Amino acid sequence: MYSNAAALVRGSDKIGSPPEVFVRLNEVLNRGNYSVDELAGIVAADAGLTVRLLCVANSSFFGFSRKIVSLSEAIGAIGVNHLRELVTASSVISKFGSVPGSLVSMEAFWRHSVAVGLAARILAGARKELNLENYFIAGVLHDVGRLVMLLKMAEPYRQVIERCRASGELLYAVERERFGFDHADVGEALLGQWNLAPMLAEAVGAHHAPQNAERHAMCAAMVHLGDVLAHALQLGGSGERFVPRISPAAWGRFGLHPSVLGTVMEQLDQQYRQMVSLIVAGAGK
Repeated sequence: MYSNAAALVRGSDKIGSPPEVFVRLNEVLNRGNYSVDELAGIVAADAGLTVRLLCVANSSFFGFSRKIVSLSEAIGAIGVNHLRELVTASSVISKFGSVPGSLVSMEAFWRHSVAVGLAARILAGARKELNLENYFIAGVLHDVGRLVMLLKMAEPYRQVIERCRASGELLYAVERERFGFDHADVGEALLGQWNLAPMLAEAVGAHHAPQNAERHAMCAAMVHLGDVLAHALQLGGSGERFVPRISPAAWGRFGLHPSVLGTVMEQLDQQYRQMVSLIVAGAGK
């Protein structure tokens, strides 16, 4: 058994390295001084991602009046922030294509992940936060640590799932009791090893305890609330069958009147089905 979350990630072979297209794209975006053609060349290395990007650009989600036929056009049309979102979600889904679906439906898992990403972005948008793509990415990645546990600790994790289904306990609480760490800890360790932005790693690590986030408390709070909302609306499923309680700290940080949630849920309903079909369908193939 692994002594802590970092040890589990270090012992996870190829999982310990981030998806290549994702790394190359972020290096260029973080460097600045790039061209659309350079970004298109990176995306073109992944045929499946290329198809999904063109589908996204031509979807009613963006509503462009003419058909987008090239990667350069697609990137120029949807913008760099949406490109980063799409590449992150699609490449990570593909990265974990080998996770067996005997304990958790992978399609349902990624549906839930996309729902949390959308909810976190919508909630942050309601607060007029900046860099909304980071909220989406953190939401999509919030449960990625569970996939590492399913791959590396399959039988012990099966026992945790069976116990929770029988007792009604929450998975993350039993994970921590059984292993000394939970999937949020594993996710934070993985994103740290991938050298992703500290904002993403901390939000993933604190999404069940947003009061513990120190530097990026708002992102952790929005991912936490997005997770609760996705569970309550039964949008996909990550293996957790019960709705986590809302953290008072997260709700207080949101700081808007509860009536705003009606608009949030309307936006989530409008965006969810289309984004799931564009991002999840075929991404693991």
